[in-house]
Amino acid sequence: MRTLKRAFLILETLAGAAKKLSLMEITEKTRIDKATCLRFLSSLEEIGVVQRDEKTRLYELGLKALFLGNGFLKTLRIEEKVRRYLERLVLETEETAFYSIRRRDSRVTLYLQESPHETRTLVDLGISIPLTSGCASRAILAFLPEDEIHSILRREAIAPSTAWSITDSSQVLKKITEIRTRGYAVGIRERAPTTNAVAAPVFNNEGVAASLVIVGPAERLTKKVCEKFGPVVRDLAQKLSEEMGSQPFARPHTGQLEEVAIR
Repeated sequence: MRTLKRAFLILETLAGAAKKLSLMEITEKTRIDKATCLRFLSSLEEIGVVQRDEKTRLYELGLKALFLGNGFLKTLRIEEKVRRYLERLVLETEETAFYSIRRRDSRVTLYLQESPHETRTLVDLGISIPLTSGCASRAILAFLPEDEIHSILRREAIAPSTAWSITDSSQVLKKITEIRTRGYAVGIRERAPTTNAVAAPVFNNEGVAASLVIVGPAERLTKKVCEKFGPVVRDLAQKLSEEMGSQPFARPHTGQLEEVAIR
């Protein structure tokens, strides 16, 4: 950990400088001894995050560091886009809205906008949830290639979260057909016995990437209200998809999935 902190301190020093720095200037600013600092700079130069001018022997950030910085800025721009749509969802539905991204066979919630109501639904950020669990997951699962869907259903035993959870693979496939037709998913007391949810897929230029979701107390966000808000969530997810590079927006898979033996 100490090694990592020192390397980051050197990078931070170079990033904050208005000009290229000499070895002596870097050691003075970081308070790392000359030999150790030179060793770190050599390693950082070797992987491309630092570069040295051969003539002046001055150091600056390398192209790879700039590439990583651009990736971070891209992430910030994505967050800005997502938050605008979360705010619009909360404005239109008055329920908590969140955005979950796909991570292999799971989804992880990154961004959240809370409901203005005093009674709110708790949503855990950063927790990995299987793509077979709940409507926020199925909104993503439904638009994966069919062989991948069947593969996930074979690999993953669907563990129930509540008495209302859908754990039978054939029922999951029926739900997927429904989601593909309507463009959104509804979950009734599946993840928690007191909450309902509505979710729609978000696409980028590579395919389905995430889901846009509203969730609320079951007594307020009833099944009827879920169906009312379904098109709202779907349409906003469609617009977000277009901003994410899915042009023109189109659901890449439609129709009924062939049921296969799930073992």
